[in-house]
Amino acid sequence: MKNSISDSFLQELGRKITALRLQKNLTQHDFSAQAGVSKSTLERLERGSSIQLVGFLKILKAMDLLGAFQSLLPEESQSPMTRLQLQRQKRQRASRSKSSMKTTWSWKD
Repeated sequence: MKNSISDSFLQELGRKITALRLQKNLTQHDFSAQAGVSKSTLERLERGSSIQLVGFLKILKAMDLLGAFQSLLPEESQSPMTRLQLQRQKRQRASRSKSSMKTTWSWKD
């Protein structure tokens, strides 16, 4: 049994990809060659069927949409423990310069 949400999403995605390709005035054959995917892969996507992620990313790149896709992914975040460890490693004080440490010291008798 297919998921109706994913089916409708794939069909809408296929319509949008088709519209963008037609705006660029490219045939399926020309655009698939430009994207580096087979014509049947592009046909399946435009029809609303699923395709492999690598093919989808190639199509997005050919449409100059890969950056928009990447913006959907969250930035890497550090765990609280990692932040605490990095914070401990930061210098808390400046050391004296070596010239001020070279004073000769002697016992005052």
